[in-house]
Amino acid sequence: MDRRQGQPAQLDRLGRQSDQQSRQLQQFLDEAAAAGVFPGGVLLYGNPAQGVCDTLCCGKRGVTRDRVEVKPDLIYDLASLTKIISTTTLFMMTLDKGLIDLDSPLASLGWEIKGSLKKATIRRLLAHQSGLPAWRPYHQDDSLSQDDDGLLEDDSLLEEDGLLEDDSLLEEESLLVNNALKTAILRETLECDPGQRTIYSDLNFMLLGMILVERWEKRLESLFKTLISQPLGLLSCGFNPSGRNIAPTEDGFRIGGPLDYRGAPIKGPVPLGTVHDDNARAQNGVSGHAGLFSSAQDVWKVVRLWAEAFDDSKRSLVSKGAMDEFLCACRPKSGAARALGFDLGQGTLQGARGHTGYTGPSLWWNPQKDRAFVFLCNRVHPTARASKMENFRKELADRLWG
Repeated sequence: MDRRQGQPAQLDRLGRQSDQQSRQLQQFLDEAAAAGVFPGGVLLYGNPAQGVCDTLCCGKRGVTRDRVEVKPDLIYDLASLTKIISTTTLFMMTLDKGLIDLDSPLASLGWEIKGSLKKATIRRLLAHQSGLPAWRPYHQDDSLSQDDDGLLEDDSLLEEDGLLEDDSLLEEESLLVNNALKTAILRETLECDPGQRTIYSDLNFMLLGMILVERWEKRLESLFKTLISQPLGLLSCGFNPSGRNIAPTEDGFRIGGPLDYRGAPIKGPVPLGTVHDDNARAQNGVSGHAGLFSSAQDVWKVVRLWAEAFDDSKRSLVSKGAMDEFLCACRPKSGAARALGFDLGQGTLQGARGHTGYTGPSLWWNPQKDRAFVFLCNRVHPTARASKMENFRKELADRLWG
């Protein structure tokens, strides 16, 4: 256990654990790893507004490879946590700059949109209430392919810093891919009218990433690096990371299905730092819905950024007004509500805002009680077949906040 900033252990009312509770929590994590729920993971929990947290690690980096103990700085594929760590936070900053109106219809962007989607707003995209379908296998579209297999060549993606900031060839490829992807999404038949109900969809955040690029006139990875990573001093959080300190994902790279899907050629093992999400990989590993990698320590710094927006004594990168706007529930005409970018916590998580990811990560933050926890793992290693993550997540929340 890594006790931060010399704070006392018994601060239960603030969301931290006593020494005995921490030992029990460590045992719970170790047992989950031993049971194969995930190979290993890193948990940070505490009080972000106070800058206080505890760290627990469990298990190994991998099962079939990288069988070494997990350390707090291990980098994981964040999957859909990208939606809040990068895209949602960038939209808060974009709102603060006056570069967007959350309630302007998409028709105002000048895009060629047919049907009811033109009536959808950025707010509805952020709340997954645009009516777009949940998922489409765009990576199988020939217009998005960069080689014969419909995959981007890894050698063309990697540079020493992992971000390819000045690669003009990649910039041209990215523009072509994103334009083709945008056209495909805008042609989709809606499942319902905008604002009718909530349909969680990666497509919403693919479009949101493209809106950010157009509004700031910078690539998405550059925006994240300039506006979030550098100001916060993030050491490991970014797109297309390089190096060895990265948790492995699947041993076989599936295209459009699990490893046992007959139409999914195995391309394993997935190279370290290659995004697990197929559609994000088709976008050179950079998208509004997935692609971000990070250590739990750096994710915690972003949670602190959100928390500090409510502290008048600190100068936050986002305003209190923007945070309030994004944390409020956005209600469709029928069905469940969501906040802007964030999911709404239920049960033990009531009052919290957060998100989960396909590769295993969870992030929940209760701003009113100043408590949060971040759990990162690679539950898709060595395979992404059915797992026990949902039960684990519920019990983790109960043990932390119950």
